[in-house]
Amino acid sequence: MDTLRYRLRAGGFDRRQPIGQHGGQDGDHLTIAIIGAGELASHALQRRRQHPVLEGRTVAQRARLASQDRHVMPWIVNRLASAIAAAMLCDDAPAPQPGRLLIARDTLEIAGETVVNALRPTLDKLAALIRMPEPVIVADEPPTRWMDYFRVLQAAEAWACHGEWIAREKPALGPGVKERFAWAPTVRLEDIARATARREEIARRLAELLEGPTVLAVPSAPGIAVPRNSPPEVLDDLRVRALALLCIAGLARLPQISLPLVTLDGCPLGLSLIAARGNDTLLLELAARLK
Repeated sequence: MDTLRYRLRAGGFDRRQPIGQHGGQDGDHLTIAIIGAGELASHALQRRRQHPVLEGRTVAQRARLASQDRHVMPWIVNRLASAIAAAMLCDDAPAPQPGRLLIARDTLEIAGETVVNALRPTLDKLAALIRMPEPVIVADEPPTRWMDYFRVLQAAEAWACHGEWIAREKPALGPGVKERFAWAPTVRLEDIARATARREEIARRLAELLEGPTVLAVPSAPGIAVPRNSPPEVLDDLRVRALALLCIAGLARLPQISLPLVTLDGCPLGLSLIAARGNDTLLLELAARLK
């Protein structure tokens, strides 16, 4: 759609749009799956004896590249995923129809023009299925600050679950993982408390933004996967920008689906859709229509 194409150009988002003005209206790379982000305990460091798989998490337990999950796409296309999700969610009610499409302008700026241009055909399809999208600013501060809260909570959760075992067994951890676990026990309790409080504020902000059958579109990643032998500074840059995109649904405890419907330089590139709590099947039904 020409109008959408114009609004997605770099100059189309110069004017910041606060979330509040829409309040009264019908308001590492994730796999193609519904991600439920769950609840934190009252204090993250009190969760040492909880099972890491059974509890709700700030970050999904497992993340893979879209190219590893191509077999999932036929389930979406053939509309089987909605039935399976309904059974898993114990919900056989018809999925609501999406009535409002929001484009997260601040996440597009993180992803960059190359990624936005690659995702434009899918954004056009979304606009045709729902209605003319509304550009919004999702974060109430730089998105990298949201990533900081996410990392603090992630570290607290990881250490609460695995710290006792790591201290006792002293396993040989790989690069990156080793450094993050070394940092985890140094996170201050006041930083955890601040991140926990901000998480609740972020959750309320997103609940207001996504009220009703609203869909928020964000890039799943700031680019395609980098080669395994990339230097650490390249990996660190990708990780920081990716977490700024991926922390949104996890912090707000919202369902998110990532659809690798386009390619960039011959590699899969995903667009993520986020909706309000309980609108998991809405996302799956919409994904089926985007085939």
